[in-house]
Amino acid sequence: MKLLRLHLLDGDLLGILQGFEREFAPQAGGATEPLCFVGENGTGKSRLLQCIAEIFCWVDARTRIFRNEPKAEIGFRFEITYEMFFATGPRRIVIRNMDDRQHCHVATLNEDDDESAINESAQIRDLLPLFIVGYTSGENETLSVPFLDVRAEYSAEVRERALFRKQERQDIPDLRLMMMDYQSNLSILVSNFLLQPPDRLKLVEGFIRASGVDSFRMIIQLKHPAVAKEVMVKIEERDGSIRQEVRTGVQLVPQLEEYIDQLKRCATCWQYEPDEERWTLDYIVLEATRESFKSAFGTAYDLCKAFVRLSMLNELVVPTKHRERINRIRRDQKIAIKPPSPAEDDKVFRFESVRLQRSASDNSLDYISISDGEHQFIHIFGTLLMFDQPNVLFLLDEPESHFNPHWRTKFASLISSILKDQHHCLILTSHAPFVVSDSKAANVYIFRRDDDSHITAETPNFETYGASFDRLIEDVFGLRPPISGKALDELRALQETGTSAEIEKRLADFGDSSVKFYLYQRLEEQKKRS
Repeated sequence: MKLLRLHLLDGDLLGILQGFEREFAPQAGGATEPLCFVGENGTGKSRLLQCIAEIFCWVDARTRIFRNEPKAEIGFRFEITYEMFFATGPRRIVIRNMDDRQHCHVATLNEDDDESAINESAQIRDLLPLFIVGYTSGENETLSVPFLDVRAEYSAEVRERALFRKQERQDIPDLRLMMMDYQSNLSILVSNFLLQPPDRLKLVEGFIRASGVDSFRMIIQLKHPAVAKEVMVKIEERDGSIRQEVRTGVQLVPQLEEYIDQLKRCATCWQYEPDEERWTLDYIVLEATRESFKSAFGTAYDLCKAFVRLSMLNELVVPTKHRERINRIRRDQKIAIKPPSPAEDDKVFRFESVRLQRSASDNSLDYISISDGEHQFIHIFGTLLMFDQPNVLFLLDEPESHFNPHWRTKFASLISSILKDQHHCLILTSHAPFVVSDSKAANVYIFRRDDDSHITAETPNFETYGASFDRLIEDVFGLRPPISGKALDELRALQETGTSAEIEKRLADFGDSSVKFYLYQRLEEQKKRS
C-alpha cells in the first residue's frame, strides 16, 4: 500500500487541520520507506494519523457484517487516494465523502485518472488496507480513539451473537483496525518468541536482554463479580427447535471457546474454578510447548490474534453507563476521550506473569523488570514481525521515543529489513534527527503552524538522507544554534558583556560549539584592544 494524497476539507473535529491537503511522494517497487512527519508539538502530526485511521475505520464499519449499527458519521469531509498491490498488479483507489459526510464514494482509477465506482461492500472491503495498525508511545488519546471504538464494537458483537447460539458457526470476521498498546505488548512478545521463525527473530537479535520466553501464566475468568449478571441465551437444537437458558457472566461465540480449548491443550498445567468460571493456565516453554502452539495456532500472527480477541472481552467489564457518558461527551464537546479501562483483577483475560530467558545467562528475567526502551523495542519491532501479508498500513506515533541513541540510528534500517518488499505503508511522527537522517527528503514532511493556525507540511529543500544531526536540528526542527538553552544564554551573555578575564575563566566550562568559537573571537578582539 502507498498513500498518494489526502485532502481534509472541513468538520468540527478537524480543528487546525481544516483544509489540509497534501500529495505524497510515490515510492519505487515494493519497498517500505517510512513517511516521516516531523515538526514542533501542536502542529497536527498525531491528529493527522488519527484522521487517516478514522477514515478507514468509518469505511470499514459501513461494509463489515456486524449486527451493531456502524458509525453514524465521521465528522469531517475528506478525500484520500492510495495504491494497493495485488497479484495482478497495483491499483489506485480514491475514497471521498465530499458532497455528503455520510455518503461514502469508493472508486478505482485508471492511468488517465478516470474513476470506476465500486458499490458492493465485499468489493470495497477488498480494496481497503488489509490491516490498519496503530501505535503511540504515550497516552495519546487522539490516535487511539478510533481503535478503541472498534474494540468496543467487537465485544458488543460477541455479546449479541453469543445470546443466540446456532448450530452453524458464527465466527466474527477479522478486525481491520488494531491498536498495539501496552496491554497488547505481552501478546506480541509471547507470540513472537513462541512461533516466529528463527530467521525472522534474528533481525532483532542482540538488541534486548531476552532471547525467548521461559514461562508465563494467563488468567481467563468469565463469571467475575464485575460481569456476573444473568442473561437469557437462546440455543438452536439439531432439530431446529429453540430452547432458552439463563446463564451468568460473559458468553462466548464458538471461535473464542475454541481459543480457550486450544490454550488449555497447550498448557503445561491448568486449574479451573467453577464459581468464577476461571482458568489459570501455566506454561513452561520447551520445544514441545512451541510445537503444541504451532499445531494449535499455526503462526505468531494467528496466536497473537487469539490473544487480542480474548483481551477485547475486557471491554465488557466497563459499565454501559460509563461508555454512554463518554460517547455523549465526545458528541457534545467535540473532543477525543478514551473509554475507561477495567482494573487488572477485573479483566476477562490477562497475562499474570511472564518470565524471559536471558540472552547471556541461565537465569530468567521478569518481564516487568525490563526497561522502557526494551518494552518499546519489543512492541514496535514485534508488531512489524507479525505482518508478512502485503498492504498493511502502520500508523506509529513517536515510536522511538524511549530508544537510546544507538538504537535510534538503527531504527530505519531495522524497519527496512523486516518489511523488505512487502508493499506496506508506514507513517510515523518523530522529533528525532536520527530518524530523519535515515529518510530521503521526499519522504520527510515538516509540519508548521502559522499565526492563523494554518498547517502546512512541506518537504525539506535539501537532502536529509545522511545529513548531520546538527544540520537537521537547525533546518528541520528550527533550533539555531543546536545547543541547549541554558548554556546558550550563558555563552551569549559572555559574548556580549564579558571581560577578557571573565571569558578566559569560563571557557573550560563549555563544550565545543559554533557559539563558543565566537567567544574565542571576542576574546582575541579584546586582547588586541588592550
